[in-house]
Amino acid sequence: MSYVKRYPFKHCAVLITLFFFTSYCRADEPLPDIDSDLPEAKEVENDLVWGVETSYRTEHLYPSNWGQAGIFRIRSAESLPPGALTFGIGGEFYAISDAPDLGYGNTRARTIAESLFVGYSPLERLTLAIMRRNSSTTFGNPQQLISSLGDMNFSGMYSFPLTPSTAIAPIINVLVASNFNNLAPGGNTVSIGTGIALSHSLYHSLNVPLFLHANLIYHIPQIRTEISPVVEPETFFSFSRYHTVTLGLGAEYKLGDFIPFMELSSTVHTNSALNLGRSPATLSVGSRITPIANKSLAVLLGVDIGLSRKMVPGVPFTPGYQILGQISYTVALTSTERKHYFTTKDVNIV
Repeated sequence: MSYVKRYPFKHCAVLITLFFFTSYCRADEPLPDIDSDLPEAKEVENDLVWGVETSYRTEHLYPSNWGQAGIFRIRSAESLPPGALTFGIGGEFYAISDAPDLGYGNTRARTIAESLFVGYSPLERLTLAIMRRNSSTTFGNPQQLISSLGDMNFSGMYSFPLTPSTAIAPIINVLVASNFNNLAPGGNTVSIGTGIALSHSLYHSLNVPLFLHANLIYHIPQIRTEISPVVEPETFFSFSRYHTVTLGLGAEYKLGDFIPFMELSSTVHTNSALNLGRSPATLSVGSRITPIANKSLAVLLGVDIGLSRKMVPGVPFTPGYQILGQISYTVALTSTERKHYFTTKDVNIV
């Protein structure tokens, strides 16, 4: 591990000029943009029976930072629609004066991170995604720079509808992390995680466009080398040297072109000196905005608030605040899926 002395962010050109607005439409005819109550199939005089198929449209079309449907970090148990492709960029930034004292002269630090993600649904209920995250932090006096470059997260989930309002989905993650200040991953930074997501809609039962999500994720240590007895600069990254269990709760509410959201997450670093009550926790609030008519483009703005910021060697640092941002675009949706964030009824197709 090495730390490079240079001024902050000269190498962090923000990759916001992505290839958004490159969409295409399905060749097949889009579904009618109505909610129709068609009569059930009946036998007619010539014994011909009309088949009627009911298709339930997904309620969550916007990606989390993982490339799967959700909010920012909390994932929905709903899959992207079959054939849908979503991609975008997310960013995080903070500049604080109460960073860990690492013996470099002061406790000021600032971090910028960006995540590029792509999600795709090759089959109904199945979503596969790739997310690449880069992060750079400057700290100390004179300033030190530490970077984590090209951390790749491969994930998949399969949605099981329990009711028209509730779905559950198993999740699997494979993290291939780079060494600090080095693009090449190390064998001790490849790890795996698994968990489950649960989502519930209040629209069908109460006619309220409120959507609730819960995630429970277990992950093996992201760095599997000996734990230093003191806090090191690696604490500025999201890597833990312990087995972790993360509980995340999220809610989002549809208000026209605005979808305000709230996320609460807490991570238990097992076998560390931090028990459940002292585990790092974060509250995130913000809103997603869908500015164009077909709703394929979505912009997210929000802020993290650190609720519990206890830290020991091997546990990532939790800042007091952090600014969030994301822009995403989803293609290969039918006109119905592009126009509606949620549906009022099942769509009946003859």
